[in-house]
Amino acid sequence: MSRFLQLFGIHPLSAFALLTVDLMLFGNDTLLGPAGWLISSLVGLALTIPVFLLQRHAYHDSTPLALSKALLLGILTAIPTALPSTITGTSGLLGLAGTLKHYLDSKNNPTPTPPPAEKTQQKNWYDVH
Repeated sequence: MSRFLQLFGIHPLSAFALLTVDLMLFGNDTLLGPAGWLISSLVGLALTIPVFLLQRHAYHDSTPLALSKALLLGILTAIPTALPSTITGTSGLLGLAGTLKHYLDSKNNPTPTPPPAEKTQQKNWYDVH
C-alpha cells in the first residue's frame, strides 16, 4: 500500500460507522442544543476505541498512527455539525482505494508457498520441558 494511502486513509468500515453516527447525532444536536453537544461528545470519544482497533488490526497502522486517527475522528464526530463528515468520507474513500490496491496486488502477485517440510516433532510455545 502506498505511503500516502497508509497515512491519510482510514478503514472503510470505520468511515462508514463514523459517517452514520455523525449524521444521526447531527439531528440530535440541532434539537437538543447544549445537551445534544454533550451526548455527541461522549459518543465521539466512545467511538475512538473501535476505530483504534480497526485501524490497528484491520488496516495495519502502527499504534501511534492508529491512535491519532482514532482521536481525530472521534473529535470530528463530536463536532455538532455535519461538515466533518466530508473529511471522514474522503479518508474512507482513500482507505477503500488502498485496501482494493492491496487486495489486487496480492491477487496478481501471489506469494509462493514453501514446499511441505518433513514430519518432525515440533515444539509449541506451550510445551514446557
